[in-house]
Amino acid sequence: MMGVKMKTKLKYLCKVLGKGNFGAMEKEEDGDYPFYVSGEKVYRLNSYSFKAPFLALSSGGSFYVHYVDEDAALSTHVIAISGNKINQKFLYFALRGMQDIVNDLFFYGIGIKNLNLSDLLNVKIKQINLDEQVKIADYLERETSKIDLLIDKKSKFVELLKEKRQALIAQVVTKGLDPNVKMKDSGVEWLGEIPEHWDFYQVKKIAKIESGYPFNSALFSSEGFPKDRVIRIRDLSGDEDMIFSKEICPKNSHIINGDILIGMDGDFTIHSWDRGEGKLNQRVCAIRCGDIFVQKFLLYSLATPIKITNDLMYSTTVKHLSQNDIYKIKITAPGLDEIINIVLFIDSETARIDKIIKNIERSICLLKERRAALITEAVAGKVDCL
Repeated sequence: MMGVKMKTKLKYLCKVLGKGNFGAMEKEEDGDYPFYVSGEKVYRLNSYSFKAPFLALSSGGSFYVHYVDEDAALSTHVIAISGNKINQKFLYFALRGMQDIVNDLFFYGIGIKNLNLSDLLNVKIKQINLDEQVKIADYLERETSKIDLLIDKKSKFVELLKEKRQALIAQVVTKGLDPNVKMKDSGVEWLGEIPEHWDFYQVKKIAKIESGYPFNSALFSSEGFPKDRVIRIRDLSGDEDMIFSKEICPKNSHIINGDILIGMDGDFTIHSWDRGEGKLNQRVCAIRCGDIFVQKFLLYSLATPIKITNDLMYSTTVKHLSQNDIYKIKITAPGLDEIINIVLFIDSETARIDKIIKNIERSICLLKERRAALITEAVAGKVDCL
């Protein structure tokens, strides 16, 4: 039986080294040091904030903990701590096991929530003698690495499927469905040849862009009617942390399912909205056409030029996309009958790929739940770690 001691507050078992000192957008592709921003993903930077080893805790958005074993840079939404009277790797797993609790109880605010560090440091954990801590940490390192490997393989397969999905769309909206159609040079380097009977159209000729509204964030609420939901850039990537506002905004800033939404700051994103009515926040725009099939074709056609615009636009801070930038984009398209056939084909093929992705992502969720349960049980001394 393990030598379990009394519970001790976390603040007596670790030392807070400080917050990071870099903006999240300062990442460099070939930086010398790992760069931790709020969340799971790790980037690179040519400077570092703290010398290893230490733990990096996400303090903005949602909680995540990294075990850092080399000198690293941290963004301003990441906190560095180190074990004091506790094995560092054991502390890492103890905090990972508390991830859902920390997110539910110790993150506050409307919009982007922030960690209340003092609340976290007052959490009591069971003190297990150091020898047992080492055994538990070694066991979890071994067992979670097996699960992590499976998750990594499945995640890479999902990424390959997403790339295949986008490649299929890009091919069909620029080449059509007939492999034997006569082609012509488009005069656009990235586009190459297009069907001879297709023409070019500027977005401003076939669609209207509606702007978001500058809501007063001080009036945001975490509860409200569905029609009062405020759609921000982060919501385009599936953020479940909804906010609401009773502020009255122009009618054209109200959105419905099927609207094409574009995030105009940071890494530009394009999305077909499918989560009910709401109101557009500033720096998100909606694109609307008179015909549902033309609108769907435009959605599929814009993904590549939006990505190219994002990749080519240089900025030392946050990139900004204007309505005029979008209006000037040219797409190539056939007549309406062919547009309808192309849209129906893409909808069918992407639905098949999306179903496969959904099943894999469900299995990844189950693996993560299994990993979390294993960590919780082991840290509590309920698993034979021999």
